[in-house]
Amino acid sequence: MQYPHTLSYKQAVCTTAGPQQMAQMLADPFFAEVLFDQLTDVAFFVKDINGYYTIVNRTLMQRCGYHISRDLYIPDKNHPVYQRIAHVVSYVQQHYSEQMKLEGLAQIANLSVTQLERYMQRIFQLTPKQFIMKTRIEAATHLLGQEHTISEVAYACGYADHSAFSRQFKTAVGISPINYRKLLLSQV
Repeated sequence: MQYPHTLSYKQAVCTTAGPQQMAQMLADPFFAEVLFDQLTDVAFFVKDINGYYTIVNRTLMQRCGYHISRDLYIPDKNHPVYQRIAHVVSYVQQHYSEQMKLEGLAQIANLSVTQLERYMQRIFQLTPKQFIMKTRIEAATHLLGQEHTISEVAYACGYADHSAFSRQFKTAVGISPINYRKLLLSQV
């Protein structure tokens, strides 16, 4: 017989645990994070000894206007075309400030555009365009900690104008470049 609500292991433990066991489980912030993610009216966070947030639940993130990004995967170095894709990756990391066409990147790897897209997706879980954007945004996060204007950072990272850069940065990181810089400066 199928029951309408199946409990997970942690839910089952919570319903059968005594108060002392429950207190011990809640002391583990990673267990509590999962629990509090389900409670949309509770803002939950943990700070480290320096006062920096180390864990926050979805409710707090959403109330602050942040978006949760997906995890990136470690590349599969055993993949047969990894070395050819590695040349593309190296090129992107060295030339992220330049405009790049997929045809040119495919030529570096001696692959068709379709093959390049398929292998980048298989190895990095990202399309070539996503990888270029990720590389540019990573570079921007470093440059924003320096004395450059937002327009200079945008241009240095391959964007023709700062508004397109700002939109893409906010989409990828969750906050605007200006607010990211303020966040960096507040941690110094």
